[in-house]
Amino acid sequence: MILSDIGTLHTGYRWEVETEEQMAHFRRWIKQDAVVLDFGIGVGRVSKEILKEFPRVEVNGVDESKRMLTYCKKYIPREYRARLHLFHFDKMRKIKDNSVDFAFSLHVLQHVEASKFQKAVQELHRVIKPGGLLYLLNMHNRCTFDNYRTHITGYDDGIDQLKVIRQYFQEKEDVPYTSDYMKEILKICFSKLFSKISPCSSPPQSVGGFTTGYKKINAPVALRHKALADSLQDIKRLTPL
Repeated sequence: MILSDIGTLHTGYRWEVETEEQMAHFRRWIKQDAVVLDFGIGVGRVSKEILKEFPRVEVNGVDESKRMLTYCKKYIPREYRARLHLFHFDKMRKIKDNSVDFAFSLHVLQHVEASKFQKAVQELHRVIKPGGLLYLLNMHNRCTFDNYRTHITGYDDGIDQLKVIRQYFQEKEDVPYTSDYMKEILKICFSKLFSKISPCSSPPQSVGGFTTGYKKINAPVALRHKALADSLQDIKRLTPL
């Protein structure tokens, strides 16, 4: 994932603040020899810190974007790459069943296409061990970039994200943040820790009906984003040679 500019909050600032606060929580949940899944790894901003801090941890990184996976290979330092395993979302089936101790997804599920949303949650359930943990930081609203890729906008595509997630995972706790910036983020996002339910608590429900188009709804706040190209330039600048 890319942390784009929001108003006066630039990519570099968001990168530093979010990563620091997320790692403070992850230290409670990641064991020294764990297998971790970063779902929507992007360039690997958090996985890099996990690999650095936990020398016996293996990280599986999944992303829908081949370009982000390419950036990730460059961004993660060479000394950590043997413990990093990258997969395109369509190849996530290569990750073994019940093999992941801790999975996390940051600002990602909100963007997953309607036709792939339930599959994404099912795959998270498949790979996480019974009793394993899943942390999600995600917007309450489903959202997408507009045609000019300058705003994030709320949409109703028929998917109740938490309803689907709760079919496969049990909520353990709401996860707080301390910085003023992250408290603002939590006004539009949920931050929750889940544990795997095995088997799932109820038969999977269809989330169909999304092929008829999107009904636009008002997002809880207006989030002004720079063009995606600007963010990619920031990523290039932050990526070591």
